[in-house]
Amino acid sequence: MRVFAALSSVFLLQIGAVLCQSATLSSSADILFWPVTSSSSSKPSLLAKIEYDSKTLDTNVLSYTPPAAAGSSNDNKNGQEEDLVRVGFFVDTPASPKQWVGSLISQSALATQRQKLHLYLGGATEQPYHVSLSPHFNQSSTDALDVELVFSKPGPLPELNKPVVINPDGTNTEVVEKTLFQKYWWVFLVVTFLAMSGGGGGGEGQQ
Repeated sequence: MRVFAALSSVFLLQIGAVLCQSATLSSSADILFWPVTSSSSSKPSLLAKIEYDSKTLDTNVLSYTPPAAAGSSNDNKNGQEEDLVRVGFFVDTPASPKQWVGSLISQSALATQRQKLHLYLGGATEQPYHVSLSPHFNQSSTDALDVELVFSKPGPLPELNKPVVINPDGTNTEVVEKTLFQKYWWVFLVVTFLAMSGGGGGGEGQQ
């Protein structure tokens, strides 16, 4: 009876952990794909729907539907264009309320290789602003699509209010190079000490 109660407790804890994880993954993103050679009137299709938590870095792939491999073409240039697809999503920008952002990938690679999706988050609200895909060769993972959250890092900031030392004529102050003695004074000190110690020891031995 106690064993059954213990197993029930473990089972309930696992269910609670799953429910808590689902509850925390409040952010979601729809990743679309769009063939390069498609007509201007065509619309992108849903590639993957993912949810994530930028605080815990937890991700969950709700759906993933890669396109079929593109057919071969006799024309090498046209064949390369037909094999390219856009992968991305639409964002709201001051210039356009529906601006496409994303990257290009081979449709055959997208259809036949396991992919890792890199979702870039930035800004104060950590909203998605870019997405890219790369081949994923992790043998321990059985998922068709892995997701990695990438955060934008702030660039180097200028040093403000740093005093600038200049000469009276307005030119920059030149740094005076140290002399050989100023750089290696301690070497001369050690050599002098060893010489004096050696000389004193020799005199005592002769007496």
